[in-house]
This record gives sequence, C-alpha cells and structure tokens, in this order.
Amino acid sequence: MRTCRLYYYTSYDVQRELDMINLTSCPDVLVGAPPPDQFDGSKTYKPFWYAQVIGIYHAKVFTDHPQAQAGAQVRRMNFLWVRWFGNEPNYRYGFQEGCLPKVGFVLSTDDFAFSFLDPAHVVRTCHLIPAFTTGHTTALLPYVTSLA
Repeated sequence: MRTCRLYYYTSYDVQRELDMINLTSCPDVLVGAPPPDQFDGSKTYKPFWYAQVIGIYHAKVFTDHPQAQAGAQVRRMNFLWVRWFGNEPNYRYGFQEGCLPKVGFVLSTDDFAFSFLDPAHVVRTCHLIPAFTTGHTTALLPYVTSLA
C-alpha cells in the first residue's frame, strides 16, 4: 500500500480539508505530542512531533480478552511504520532568533527511532524543507542497505 487517507481536519483558514499520506511525494507527518505532565520533564515543551512514514500496513486482528468491547470479532487495523524526527541539538529558533525550528532524524541506535503509529494520531501531513547547505551525513543510519 503506497497511500493512506487521513480524515478531515480544519485548515488554517477554517476550511474542512482531506489529507493523503503518499510514500513517494508526501511521507512526512505531524503528530500531537503527549501533554506536558506526561512529558519527560524537558525544559521546552514542543506541542508537535514529526515523523517520516516508511510503510503503510494493515492487519486483521481480534482478541478474546473478556474486557475487550469488540469481543472476539475480527477487525481491520491500519498502522504506519515511521522513523521519528527530533529537534536539532544546539539550534536556537523562535521570534528572538528569527528562525523556524529545525528537525533531523533521531539516531538509529535510539530505541525509539522507529516505531508503529496509529493513523488516527496523525494530525496531518507536512512539508519539511531539507537543509542542503548543512551537508550530508551517514552517521544517523550507518547501514549501507536499509529500507529506512
């Protein structure tokens, strides 16, 4: 599957919009961050997290747990395989600096660099502009052949 439709959201001009995740043309997504009281205690709270969708999948699942609302009914479950972006260390941004936030891939050695995500948690797709002037690195994903 190469695309995933996100249901309606309200755009900046208060219009109802429909969004589509496309692995080749629009793979980056915006996700709401957990509330500050559930956050890791960092000094600066970021209301959104960013991720790049690597794969779009679905599975037919069921549970026979007695507390499950659906019972033993088989249901389709959609999920995204993502690689998370993190804030660029030592980069200052905001109104005082006149710069937008800068994100980059989390190190592949981080336990949470890759994960699965429910499409219902995606706010919308986003367009991240690459900073080609800062150079190229292979340190974040040091494998020669990788799907990511």
